[in-house]
Amino acid sequence: MDEAARAAARAEATYQAAMRAAEDALARADFDGADARFAEALAAKPGDAKAGEGATRAKDARAEAARAAAAREKARFDAEAKVEAERRGQEEAARRAAAAGSVSIGGLTFKGKNAQGYEEYRHDQTGIVLVLLLAGKFQMGSPESEEERDSDSRSTR
Repeated sequence: MDEAARAAARAEATYQAAMRAAEDALARADFDGADARFAEALAAKPGDAKAGEGATRAKDARAEAARAAAAREKARFDAEAKVEAERRGQEEAARRAAAAGSVSIGGLTFKGKNAQGYEEYRHDQTGIVLVLLLAGKFQMGSPESEEERDSDSRSTR
């Protein structure tokens, strides 16, 4: 085999290996790897239609993956915004009930503010008193200085 034939055989082997690696990378959604391997295949066989089509498929798959990721991010953002809007609506309803006096909203009747300044509501059916805590941090439990505090009672944030 002469030098030209050996060079052609090496180019074909490089092309075949690059095409297999490119397809494997594309199947794993490794778009950078697929791009690099398709470029190797095109370098081994300039103008090859199969390698060119593969490079186009990799580009299209990358764009589709980006669109899907953007759609997932938008859905996550929309869900968070909906939860936030509902929370704001509940807080606003509680404020309106407080301003109106004893109006019952969702089975809760405003009682007034407790000693700590938090709004309290009475559940109409059970009589249980609930305290409205807005989003953020709050302390729960009894302080260590409290008299008659149970030994297993801890203050937590």
